[in-house]
Order: sequence, then structure tokens, then C-alpha cells
Amino acid sequence: MTAQILGGLAGAGILALIINCTVLGTVTEVGLGTNGYGQASYVGLDMTGALIVEVILTFVFVLTILGVTAKAKTSTAAGLVKWGRSKV
Repeated sequence: MTAQILGGLAGAGILALIINCTVLGTVTEVGLGTNGYGQASYVGLDMTGALIVEVILTFVFVLTILGVTAKAKTSTAAGLVKWGRSKV
């Protein structure tokens, strides 16, 4: 558990450093990996678009987990999982 906390803090620190090196603004203006829709979206994504993106990315995530944890004889979707991981 200590390693997870330290890893999370290290990841947040690295992300903050990267964001502060961009033209987007400071971490307090941009956030650390936060997202939103409407006015909170940098690309102006509305609620429908955000829902579509969420459904697609959740599908790819679940398909990847199922593909990775499946037995070899039942992993017929391995090609689709590999394709899905390369798109995310």
C-alpha cells in the first residue's frame, strides 16, 4: 500500500511538471488528468459526445481486461484486444 501511495504521488508530480511546461496553463487552471464536458472541455465536447467517448473507452478497457485474463482456448478476441490497446 505504501508503494501505491508513493507511486501515485510520483505520478502526480511528474504530470504536474509536464503540465507546467505546456502553454495550456498552470496545474491549478488545467487540473491533473481531470476532464469534463461543455465549458469544462478543452475541445468543446457536449454531454452526448462525452457519453459516447465514455462508452467506447469503457468497452475497450473491459475487452482488454477480459482478453488478458482469459484462457488461451477461449481468447478468440485477442486480435481485437490488441487493436483496442493500440488505439488508446
